[in-house]
Amino acid sequence: MRHLPRLFIAWLPLLGLVACAGTPEHSAPPAASASVKAPSGRLSGQILLPRELTAPPAGRLQLLLVPRFNPSPTTLASASIAFDTPPPWSFELPFERKAVADPTLFRLDVALFDAAGQLRFVSDGEHPVNLDVEAEPTRIELIPLSDTDDRVLQADCGGTTLTLQFSGPDLVLSVDGEPHRLRRAYSAVGERYIGPDAELWLQPDRARVQLGERSLSCAAARPAGP
Repeated sequence: MRHLPRLFIAWLPLLGLVACAGTPEHSAPPAASASVKAPSGRLSGQILLPRELTAPPAGRLQLLLVPRFNPSPTTLASASIAFDTPPPWSFELPFERKAVADPTLFRLDVALFDAAGQLRFVSDGEHPVNLDVEAEPTRIELIPLSDTDDRVLQADCGGTTLTLQFSGPDLVLSVDGEPHRLRRAYSAVGERYIGPDAELWLQPDRARVQLGERSLSCAAARPAGP
């Protein structure tokens, strides 16, 4: 074997160190950050109270965008907005437009809670919103709730008994054992509740129910009990 010069042999360890030092370390590439897709739709508008009423201080608004005619609706978008100023209150609610088949078949449910968490006002249960791109801003006037909206009432309708179970802005109307979930709606006189297949009017001296094409005229609703 041909012998290498002694000087070259002496430099070999140093050359190895230089080669190692010159080789960059390879680290795992940084994980790609997950991209968050911006909502493709936005509902904007104002929320108001009747002129003669005032808002509780330091309250909170809860907004739910839901299908209008679904008795158990799936929420398309929601928001919670704290306020410490008088109405009107402006809002913007982002939503995913690909989940909207018909932009006219949605409603915005609004609930106003005071600082103690008590429900004080709600939106009209039949208030539709238009989710079209060119739709005008929405304006919703809230309805005050009484302190007795956990009532259970009954009304006689000539042999048919109605049972009314209140729960905040909602009401479960039972007719012949069949329940119908209704929501508070605007009425110039008395109380009115609507749902996908039923409508109820309550006045101090009488009640009336519309179930499809069936109408029931009833006596005044009274507290349920023996």
